Amino acid sequence: MIIGVAGFIISSLLNILLYFWIRNRTSEDVVFRKQCGKMFRNGLLCFITVIIVALPPVLVLLVLKIGDTHPLLETVITAFFIAGLLNETVKYLVFNKLLKKTNYRYSWLDATVLMVAVGLGYGMFENILYVASTDLRDAVFRGITIPNVGYSFIMGYFFGKSIKTGKSSDRVTGFAGAWLLHGLYEFFHSNALIAINDDLKIFSVALSFLEAVLVVLFIIFVNRASGNEIYTKPLYDAVAEKELKEKKKKHKKHRLLLQVGIITFSIFFVTLVF
Repeated sequence: MIIGVAGFIISSLLNILLYFWIRNRTSEDVVFRKQCGKMFRNGLLCFITVIIVALPPVLVLLVLKIGDTHPLLETVITAFFIAGLLNETVKYLVFNKLLKKTNYRYSWLDATVLMVAVGLGYGMFENILYVASTDLRDAVFRGITIPNVGYSFIMGYFFGKSIKTGKSSDRVTGFAGAWLLHGLYEFFHSNALIAINDDLKIFSVALSFLEAVLVVLFIIFVNRASGNEIYTKPLYDAVAEKELKEKKKKHKKHRLLLQVGIITFSIFFVTLVF
């Protein structure tokens, strides 16, 4: 019990430190801190949602005994769909729903940071599961690399970019990237895969290193983007500018059609008279 509690504290320490860092990065912005806290708390709660939704497919796998007959197939389903797809979908839906409800004029940087706050909250609850179901070393290792930060960083960055550019494909890119990276991480960390070939551990180490690199890149991004108007300007303005451009295009098109109509009618009238 004591070892388990110690494992949870160690694996969650970086989550907590990083959360308070992003929460206080704009210390004078009380509204942002409230939004950050709300994202973190809902990230904690969405883990419960994932457990409930994941229970039926997990039971189906157990009843069909796919793990006994086709262990690699079970690993693929668990890693890419139950863990990867389900987790990232729930986190994204929670994040998107909270953003739609808020009146906070969030920027590209804010969207990225708030998505990471959801991931940090989710990771806190996930650490409890890993401490309870795996050995202490694995739980601490996951806590150090903080994989949920990497997934959320990718998704939040491209979410903000999609609003800035008006391209929905950016949002798809972010979600797909987070999902595939999460799936690969779980797949190469599975015992079933290691049992087939112990040499495959090199991929799990490489992916863990990549997760740690993503955390560092996120911290660098926050520091550099804080002084860049492209990332700090409210995205509402970007949306308004895009809508204004669309209105101008439509107005120009209607004016052109009207001019063509007038010219056509004039030619027809002159032809009819003469």
